[in-house]
Amino acid sequence: YKNFRYFPYIGLGMTDKRLPELFSKVFSNSKDKVRVERVPLGRKPVYRWAKSGKYVVPKVLEKILPYLIVKKEQALLVMEFCKEKQAPLVRHRGIGQKELLWREDLYNRVKKLNATGVPATT
Repeated sequence: YKNFRYFPYIGLGMTDKRLPELFSKVFSNSKDKVRVERVPLGRKPVYRWAKSGKYVVPKVLEKILPYLIVKKEQALLVMEFCKEKQAPLVRHRGIGQKELLWREDLYNRVKKLNATGVPATT
């Protein structure tokens, strides 16, 4: 039995640092920096910005939602997760089965929307 933990997370990674730096400036505190990902020699560096948390993520998504085209459905699912997520009554016991199934369903829906490549045929 695995006790999966699901939490809201948004991230941005690009080879052009302007947008990650803008997001850092607008949505982060002074401790948060744009992270530069190490890449193989000859490739452009990737600049990454990210946020997580039930209270922070929806605030960011609410501001950028009108501008989202490709990731709008994912953003709406994450916002639903943040709004409806139930904390366990007793933390060390974890969440109930119903809550876990609901979280897994949202996670799998976002994962399916994020899938790349050609879908498998049966």
